[in-house]
Amino acid sequence: LGECPTADFSDSGRIQLQRTGQPRRWRDVASKDLRNYNPDFYCEVALRTTRGEFAFNLNDGDLTALIHGWLIDAARRYDIDVFAFHFMSNHYHGLYGYRSPEQLQKFFAFFHGNVARLAHRVNGTHGHFWGTLQVRAVATDAGSVARRLRYLIGQAVKAGLVRHPVDFQGPSSIGPMLTGTPLVGRRFDATRRCRDAARLVGGAKLAEE
Repeated sequence: LGECPTADFSDSGRIQLQRTGQPRRWRDVASKDLRNYNPDFYCEVALRTTRGEFAFNLNDGDLTALIHGWLIDAARRYDIDVFAFHFMSNHYHGLYGYRSPEQLQKFFAFFHGNVARLAHRVNGTHGHFWGTLQVRAVATDAGSVARRLRYLIGQAVKAGLVRHPVDFQGPSSIGPMLTGTPLVGRRFDATRRCRDAARLVGGAKLAEE
């Protein structure tokens, strides 16, 4: 996770807010059309599954580890600062820092695409997965960032799933944000799996011969 010194956490895990500054309004935008976004602002993202289908099992530890793994890979690959993220059953939120719109575009394509393929594989589904990407610029002052962080980590509490953000076990940055521990994930190597399957099939054919 990117270092975000603008957020001050108390022992209870609540963010102490300075209510200064307002984020710009949400704007629907294709991930490939981010040319006008200014890297002097952070980018807040909201992305929902098509028609709001419940695609993420928040109690599936393997799914959580794989989503974390893809995010870590995407952030390293495209030099993105991940300040916060939170998945729910049919949508996710993220707060990112970036150096150029082109870099952010590639990050979205890689991360969102791999999460979609992962969800299809887990659920046995296919077809279009994500709805329209919503983004808005967030000023980098302490008050604006802290207010958005509080909103992000409060998703599960707001939905009545847990009593405190730290109790949430789904894909989220809550643990690293509140405890200072690194985000841990796992990658699923589909290419290697296909190669292994091909070797097994080839071996079976040779055995039959």
